[in-house]
Amino acid sequence: MDNLANYYIERFFERVKQDKNLHSSHISLYMAIIRLWMAQASGDQITVSRQQLMELSKIGAKATYHRCITYLCDIQLIKYYPTYDSFVGTKITLLEL
Repeated sequence: MDNLANYYIERFFERVKQDKNLHSSHISLYMAIIRLWMAQASGDQITVSRQQLMELSKIGAKATYHRCITYLCDIQLIKYYPTYDSFVGTKITLLEL
């Protein structure tokens, strides 16, 4: 798992260098996703909550969170399957970079 995590992190930072629109909030959110993905160790999809990701990434505003998660989807780093049921959790799939 560590080698795969390192792969995702290295490839992500290559994208950060190329994409002028990726800022600290995006980086922090992606690293939070990677951290939770490593903790769950269940394939390429994880189940998380918005609150969990916001706390771990130190994002304080819901609008910032949604802007960042949407951009990560738009540039095809992740697939995001939101849920409005707090008992189910949001699903996020890491896409191969």
